[in-house]
Amino acid sequence: MKQKKRHSLKRGSVLVVFCIMCLLASALAGCGGKNMKESKYLGKWNAVSAEMSGMEFSVSDFMDEFSITLKEDGSCEAHIDDEVESGTWEETENGVKIKDSTDTLEMNEKDGHLYIEYEGVSFRFEKEGSESAVSSGSASADTESVKAEVSASSSGAEQEYGTDEAASAESRDTSGTHMEMTLWDIYYPEGWTENEDDKGDSETSSYGRLEYKQGDEVLLSVGITATVEDCGGYRDFLHASGIDAHALVVDKSVEQENIGGVPCVVSETTSWGEPVLTYMGRDVGSGTTVKVSITGEYSDPEVDKLIKNLAFHLEDTGNEDYPWPWEGEAFSTDSEHSKMIADTTITAVWVPFEEPLLAYDIFSGRIVSVGESLYVLLDNV
Repeated sequence: MKQKKRHSLKRGSVLVVFCIMCLLASALAGCGGKNMKESKYLGKWNAVSAEMSGMEFSVSDFMDEFSITLKEDGSCEAHIDDEVESGTWEETENGVKIKDSTDTLEMNEKDGHLYIEYEGVSFRFEKEGSESAVSSGSASADTESVKAEVSASSSGAEQEYGTDEAASAESRDTSGTHMEMTLWDIYYPEGWTENEDDKGDSETSSYGRLEYKQGDEVLLSVGITATVEDCGGYRDFLHASGIDAHALVVDKSVEQENIGGVPCVVSETTSWGEPVLTYMGRDVGSGTTVKVSITGEYSDPEVDKLIKNLAFHLEDTGNEDYPWPWEGEAFSTDSEHSKMIADTTITAVWVPFEEPLLAYDIFSGRIVSVGESLYVLLDNV
């Protein structure tokens, strides 16, 4: 079976930057083009987000600028911070095509945005000065209703002692078609089909996708994954989804959804303009992270029928995840350390934190102490 590469969110931003560089190197190498004076796509398009493996990143988190300017003479320019690439473009039925003698890059329009998909990463571009572009936070009334129900919700908590398979089995309808993997199984009702190109199974990773179609059109798509791995990807998911880990794990004040016997956080994102509801859970004892992503109108009753028939099968191996930031003994010292450099004495003073300070900025995080004030600088601000 086809085995797909899987990336943790922890490395996601770096991979996105790499894809951007490769994308432009391969596609923007032309010189001159057709006259596009009447095209509605003329102007500067700024990349505002990048989506990978169901997670959405803000482009501004890892670079100052990523934009493509489409000009009247059929030429175009792409800017990545201080780097500039030139190329050619033309309008297509679905959006814009950028090409050279060997490669073609499609930018498809949807809801007033342009989208590029490259090496598993989907980039969303918004036209500068346009009021018609739809922001990533916009959603249908149904989506807003679901978001209100799960509240800031991205709800859930790590489970410490294995899956609650008994509770999951009580509500399962086993009359459908049985799809059995090493780490989970599901009975899917009539109308759902397995995507044979998106399925893989081993002792440490089981993933598959079910689709609900009308003719050849996929109305709903449900991806199910269970992977034996460290907790880094799960914790990064909490951060990216705006979930307070301390409130989740210690205060137990964040709601959770039981999915296949595993408590899961809930997060609403978008992919290519489509709503995506993601459940993510961590079974500590088995060292397994589980994920269920639903693309399409996930308020459809068919989704609920399907998810109720899912059960994860995870064995407690005695795994222990590494500590949370608030755990362990805090380092402290009362001593000052001074050193004379030329005619200046520099003194280093330890500044203890009452609470742990988490900084997820990969490239430009800074912490500076001035007098009795502490400043956390992100993105050079």
